[in-house]
Amino acid sequence: MKLRITLLVAAGLLLAADAPKTTDHDKIQGEWKITAEVQNGKDTPPARNEKVRIRFTADKMIVSEGDEKHAGAYKLDPDKKPSTITVTPDDGPKKGKKGVGIYQLSGDTLTICLTLKEEKEPPSDFTAKAGSGRVMLTLERIKP
Repeated sequence: MKLRITLLVAAGLLLAADAPKTTDHDKIQGEWKITAEVQNGKDTPPARNEKVRIRFTADKMIVSEGDEKHAGAYKLDPDKKPSTITVTPDDGPKKGKKGVGIYQLSGDTLTICLTLKEEKEPPSDFTAKAGSGRVMLTLERIKP
């Protein structure tokens, strides 16, 4: 009996070890809506936030507001503390210029704080005070 239990436990551990891990890159994919946005200390009007959608694919971040769409590549580094995100726009005045930020992913809530200035280092905290040159977004996943 003890041998049978030991074999079952060992088999369970082996199966658990082979199970693929879900990464932040996997978890972030999908469509999100803005629940709050602060840019340089000013709150964005809720009416505008309701119109904006952000979709993460395997390699792109696509921001839509009505008929207007902007895309860019993104890269996550969950191993840094806080976790970092780098966004490189495909179009617009910042085309090709990397924006650095930090993010926190907790279930269906995603918080991102990005620098609006061309800086090499991401913000160290989740704030976007007046004059900081930062934008902080709180997003909620849109469930299909």
